[in-house]
Amino acid sequence: MKALPILLAATLALSAAPLSAQSPPPPPIEGAKKAVALRRLPFQGTVAAVDVRAKTFTIKTKDGKAHLHLLADYATVEKATGHPATIQDVQVGDLVRGTRTKLEENRWEVIKLIIGPKRKPATE
Repeated sequence: MKALPILLAATLALSAAPLSAQSPPPPPIEGAKKAVALRRLPFQGTVAAVDVRAKTFTIKTKDGKAHLHLLADYATVEKATGHPATIQDVQVGDLVRGTRTKLEENRWEVIKLIIGPKRKPATE
């Protein structure tokens, strides 16, 4: 019976430990910021420059900012007609659209590239 009060006192002493003695929260996950950056986002614009060797093209926005787009090795490239294409088919002045992920400010990795304007559905 004497052990019960001692056990009870020890339990109360441990549970009343100050909050500062508790372990700190775990650090934020390193990939958390990357997960946000790797979201797939749509894009559309007119090509201002092309570098076939580097597999890049530049699109300028309405406010004049240049956005460099790097074609990923696993990217799919097609013409608006649905036929397969390559980076060699991209020309300055072409309207392009597709899906991209952000690498850094004004730099993007292209996952899907469609060259040419959207086709209008055929009317009967």
